[in-house]
Amino acid sequence: MTIRGVALFLLIMSTPLNGILPILNIGELSRDGFFYASILYITAIMSAPSAWPKLVHVVKSTPEFLMVYVVVVLMSTLLNYFNIETNQYIDRSGWGRFVSSSAIFGYYFLLMKVILVHVRLDGYKKFYARAESAFIFLGVLLVLLSAFESLGWFFSPLAKILLAIRSSFVFDPEVSSFRLSGVSLEPSFNAFAMLSCMPFVYARRRTTGSRRSLLLLFGLVVCAVLSGSRTAYVGLFIFYAFLFVRNFTAGRSATSATIFLFTSLVFVAGLLLPLYAFDSIGGGTSVSNVTRSYLAAAAVEAGFDRIFGQGFGQVSFYVVQTIYSQLIYSWELRDYFYGARFGEFPPLFSWYARTLGEFGLLGYAVVAIAYARALRDNAAMSLRDARLEVGGAALLAYLLLGEFLAIGFSIDSVRVPQFWLAWTFMTIARTAVAETSPSEDQQR
Repeated sequence: MTIRGVALFLLIMSTPLNGILPILNIGELSRDGFFYASILYITAIMSAPSAWPKLVHVVKSTPEFLMVYVVVVLMSTLLNYFNIETNQYIDRSGWGRFVSSSAIFGYYFLLMKVILVHVRLDGYKKFYARAESAFIFLGVLLVLLSAFESLGWFFSPLAKILLAIRSSFVFDPEVSSFRLSGVSLEPSFNAFAMLSCMPFVYARRRTTGSRRSLLLLFGLVVCAVLSGSRTAYVGLFIFYAFLFVRNFTAGRSATSATIFLFTSLVFVAGLLLPLYAFDSIGGGTSVSNVTRSYLAAAAVEAGFDRIFGQGFGQVSFYVVQTIYSQLIYSWELRDYFYGARFGEFPPLFSWYARTLGEFGLLGYAVVAIAYARALRDNAAMSLRDARLEVGGAALLAYLLLGEFLAIGFSIDSVRVPQFWLAWTFMTIARTAVAETSPSEDQQR
């Protein structure tokens, strides 16, 4: 295997490694194994002299959603200029937060382009074969690890072995009984990694009819259910709901309309669930759920506070001011103000809430419509063109975009592999269509 192949394999295998012991002091990225693997990957790909001209070429092709998203970011920044200018929390400034948020987005945008360079260097079929094999290997590994961990629920020596393994690289090695954490910080992130494998396992089953792929897909579903993660349940529902809509609804126009409607409903649910969870807080609500509910609901409130939102990266300033009077309800909230996490911005636990808080209702609607259009277009391409680099890539993009909709209910960032891999495969499909000559079309 080439250096590029090894680097891609390591990048994919790092997907579950969220919450590792920090290597660099770089804020929220410091505990993300995928980030460190991405540095090695970018270095390996761009070390080839022929890669740089291709990087210039692939920068020209950017999915419509990302262009819309960047425009919304710029508009929210301009319209909230004075708000950003005055934002301050301990040693964090509004413009500092904008720069850090933009830098993270820009870095993962660069990673997407470097993956496209890799495709140009090796050819899509070779690249895809390696990516699919790596995700299938990861899926097998996660199922085996889940089996080992579940046995540890009943045999303490096995649980101690897993704890010793996790202690060597995980920031918080303790795990909850009857919930699968694997090598991730918590069950949700472990489930995210399982979800990331499913589109590739499904694609292998679809193209080869392999029974082993079907068995692996079933194993991933069972392990995701046993993870005890509500996000995993939502992810499984959305994954198979999108498959059903694509495969079984009658007619492409009906399929497109259903996908657009379903995506829109997910974005509506992304706003309603934090508010519902906040209203449902009672005496028996766990501290973790209280914290999540207050923070996500405050982010939603931030979006309605200003017609154009708070500005890109600014919603946390509003949240820390709003929840100050609610610290008595959660020791985790107090910890952000007075304890070990003093001076840190609390996570918002919802990409939907953060997006509304940053861009306001109008910006949120624009992002939702652009996302729904992307899903609809990928579904159409996956049905229309049987070529691996078009229909196959579009199907992967479609399923990965659906998975991110589920993950967005639990995290507040686009800094997850599914999001960027989705736009990568969408670009591959669109580029392949654009580069097909008229003579090739006639032959087909």
